Amino acid sequence: MIKFRLFAAMSEESQTLNIVLFGGGRWARVIAGVLCEIMSENHRIFWITQHNYDALVEWMKKKNDDRIMLLKDDISVWDKDIHASIVATAPGTHAFYAEKSISRGIDTFVEKPFVTDVQDGDRLYALSKETDCVTGVNLVFMYADYLQDFAASLAKENLKHIEVIWHDPALEVRYDEEKRPDFYTCAAHDMFPHAWSLLKVLRSDLNLQIENICYTPEKTIIAAHDQATEINISLSRRSKERVRQIKVNNGEWTLDFSKEPGFVIRNGSKIENSWKGKTPLYQSLENFLKVAQDPRHAPQWRTSLENCINSVYSADRVHASLQAAQYEYLSALEEKEEDLLNNHIDLLIDLFLPQLVSEGKRPSIITEQEKKDFAACALSLYDREDPQRRLKNNEG
Repeated sequence: MIKFRLFAAMSEESQTLNIVLFGGGRWARVIAGVLCEIMSENHRIFWITQHNYDALVEWMKKKNDDRIMLLKDDISVWDKDIHASIVATAPGTHAFYAEKSISRGIDTFVEKPFVTDVQDGDRLYALSKETDCVTGVNLVFMYADYLQDFAASLAKENLKHIEVIWHDPALEVRYDEEKRPDFYTCAAHDMFPHAWSLLKVLRSDLNLQIENICYTPEKTIIAAHDQATEINISLSRRSKERVRQIKVNNGEWTLDFSKEPGFVIRNGSKIENSWKGKTPLYQSLENFLKVAQDPRHAPQWRTSLENCINSVYSADRVHASLQAAQYEYLSALEEKEEDLLNNHIDLLIDLFLPQLVSEGKRPSIITEQEKKDFAACALSLYDREDPQRRLKNNEG
């Protein structure tokens, strides 16, 4: 059913569009900046966050855009005829903030991952149907022109094997800011959704079946298949450099967008990609706002929840298998009586830090001493007698 909007017949430039933006981190700031490029003079952003509030006040002074109002809470915002909501908070809180708008029938766009709990995903998906609001996931690379072109080039190819490589260094500088991987979120929810979205562009009817996961702190390899196509996904948050590659049929075709828009290699010949216009993030946000203004655009919306709900289910399966592989890796080290605290801190971070975050804790792990302090704390709480091998409850 197409939801009727009183303003749907008006030109998009003349419509009033009130947008709620949740989140105060680096990515929320990037989204706010791009929204300012997209929006007309009649659009407004109500930016809600307590996190980094003072820093964002300074950011807004430099931005000098009176279409943005910064608020510490959403108590009064829902009385302002809100038309759209964007959630860019910490991944574990996505479900909480998304429900605020979905329950009110407000069109909602959630940064990836949509949720970190598959039950939340099912519940919010059903709720969006009940309240008749369009809902989507900000899987930005589904709007990368160079990826769409690569998929079109492969349209007549027999895809026997696909390899996706998504590697990040432990520290890099992007847009003049230091960027670190989100170790507070399991790689299954942090990195894997990007890999899923790349595969979804190549295979519109993607039905990814996870076969096996091999974990080391340096790299995680996911073996999977889609029908007769073998798929390998390599994820790393401790790589020497940033790598974004898709290799098809053992390198007959390669798309490398480590530095966008990247290039394609076809049987040894290199073809440089070029920007056709707007960045993937710009296009992703722009298309959400189009749907929010006129839901008749919804059937063509690539990042709708309808089209991307399987990213939630696949990530859930990857998370369970990855955690099992991490515990297996830990058990093998314990059998060898390895010095976990001094030699295997990265493993302890990967395995236990997301568990603490789920309990509402977020210890800093920027310095080497902070990492070691966290590892010592995790080892002291690690319950070897628990069949699920979780951390013991800690109020400290």
